[in-house]
Amino acid sequence: MIGIKRVDHVSFATWSLDEQVRWFERVMSLSVASRWRDEDEGCAGAVLWQLFEELPSGPK
Repeated sequence: MIGIKRVDHVSFATWSLDEQVRWFERVMSLSVASRWRDEDEGCAGAVLWQLFEELPSGPK
């Protein structure tokens, strides 16, 4: 097992952006920060956020 402590970002390719955004909102409690569309590249995307803070006492 890899002891991951932090993740900066993760990217996913999908056939249905709207469907996957709904899934991440429902299952992962993420919220959409922004959406973008690049006609030249032929793709669109969404930036999703979930912010948290580690307490000074650390995990219990």
